[in-house]
Amino acid sequence: MTIRDLYTLTASAPFSLESRETEDISLLLTKVPPSLNTLLYGKVVKAAGGEPIEGATIKVFSSDLEPLYHTLTDAEGNYSFVNVIPPGTYKVAAVAENYLLSEVKSFSIRKRVPLTDNFKLAFNPLAFYGIIYGKIVAQETGVPLSYCTIVLSHPDETAYAETITNENGEYLFYHIPPGHYDIIAKATGHLDSDTFSVELHPNDRIQVNMGLRTAAMAETGAISGVIQINNSPASSIPVFLYRKQGEGEEIVQVQMTQEDGLYLFGAVERGEYVVRAKLQEGGVYIEVLSVT
Repeated sequence: MTIRDLYTLTASAPFSLESRETEDISLLLTKVPPSLNTLLYGKVVKAAGGEPIEGATIKVFSSDLEPLYHTLTDAEGNYSFVNVIPPGTYKVAAVAENYLLSEVKSFSIRKRVPLTDNFKLAFNPLAFYGIIYGKIVAQETGVPLSYCTIVLSHPDETAYAETITNENGEYLFYHIPPGHYDIIAKATGHLDSDTFSVELHPNDRIQVNMGLRTAAMAETGAISGVIQINNSPASSIPVFLYRKQGEGEEIVQVQMTQEDGLYLFGAVERGEYVVRAKLQEGGVYIEVLSVT
């Protein structure tokens, strides 16, 4: 005769007892639930060769693919769910690292009716390749840089792949064959990153994070405007940008207006400026402004 539990083991909360003290410790026992008397078992092996796969995951789902139970295979590729799954209709699938997900099988569990289901897993071809991923941020602030270009190249500088970062500054290269690669990041208004070199082996997942410094030119401004003569845009007019230096001024840029009278000075550093346009016969256009 086998002795079986009728009620589950129940424990009190920890307590202390001093000399001459008494304690009233009451416990409420809970009846052991009846056994489900169900069994699902099987084996997971390699599709090529039939060798057992240790550590494969067996997942049981509801008929609507809601995850319910899972277990792992042992060294012989065996798995079992003993008195775990209530009677009913379910779906089950198996997967293992470096192997593709198995087909999803439907099955019904009944009391006192053992059910066996075996799986053959095919090798995942992506396992031969590597992954390079990471995050690009502004070096000074740590703010993620979106739409940053990441170039993956061979040592001979032949580009192999190119991608851009998402709104969180994240990038990802996958399906990369083993080999040596150089990685560089570029972003508008920032200096290019240093070149990072990686040696990629099959199934490697290499993380490369980079910080880009703000380019000095990115801190500059621009000055533009329209030159008119008799209230009409004037083309081919020389325009001069003066930078104020204490009590004096210094010409730092010269431009000519386009057909619509537009002029533009780019890469202007912070400071106070004066814009002048002088006509051959003596007309002068002057505007005082500052770039901050």
